[in-house]
Amino acid sequence: LAVWLKPGHIIFMSRHLQWVLVATGVGLTFTFDFLLWSQASILGNTRVVVSPALKGVVKLWGRVLANPMFRAVLPPPVLTVLTEVPLVFALAVLVRVGSSTTTWKCPRWLAALSRLSLGTNLSNIFVLHYLSARAHDFPTEFSQFHLFAYMFVVWVLAVALSLLGHCLTKPYANLVLESTQALWRCIAGH
Repeated sequence: LAVWLKPGHIIFMSRHLQWVLVATGVGLTFTFDFLLWSQASILGNTRVVVSPALKGVVKLWGRVLANPMFRAVLPPPVLTVLTEVPLVFALAVLVRVGSSTTTWKCPRWLAALSRLSLGTNLSNIFVLHYLSARAHDFPTEFSQFHLFAYMFVVWVLAVALSLLGHCLTKPYANLVLESTQALWRCIAGH
């Protein structure tokens, strides 16, 4: 996939078609996930108004998934991997679209946030658990303001923790990188 999608190999596709492929791949992944994991709980709910034909298709799909012959051909772990294939393809196309030549330059603050994105995602989990279990352990009435304020506070705290983690680990990461490069130079020199 990486060889096929590298620049110069897909000349016949326009940029618009590549964005359509990205959206289609993400949409297919969400659809497959919905069909595999949550179709019984959402469409089987009596409060959700769904056409009888669709409910029949959902029941049939549930019987197919529960059929031992189907499970023998496509076991659940294999089916789980297959449902992620469109997402992998979409992300590969997205990387290709993003790496194409463009006149747009990324602002420095966006590049810094991009560098901190993994740390932000990791610290986001801990910030969410801390805020929901310790600092905000009482029921509140739902509102859009509460949702966005909570999301904003969690994101700001996660970015701050990520920046702190980056600053604390950067010297050690540089030490490891320099040591491994020196080791490889030493090995290659002999």
